[in-house]
Amino acid sequence: MSDTEIGVPITFHVLRKLFPDRDASRYVEFLMHNLRDENVTLVSMHGGQQCSDYNKPNAKGAPIGLFRYLLLA
Repeated sequence: MSDTEIGVPITFHVLRKLFPDRDASRYVEFLMHNLRDENVTLVSMHGGQQCSDYNKPNAKGAPIGLFRYLLLA
């Protein structure tokens, strides 16, 4: 989310798609209020790598870094 004008809306819509029965703005607010939290930063970066790995042909499993952290928050 280095460019908040683009990153925040994209994050909102991704979270809205992932959690259709939840209020995506709550997740975005959580991320915005915890940008300096070491765990949030770590799982965000780790989740990005997992997503890249997941998109490779014949990949198994699912990207769960940030997703898992949000579920536990």
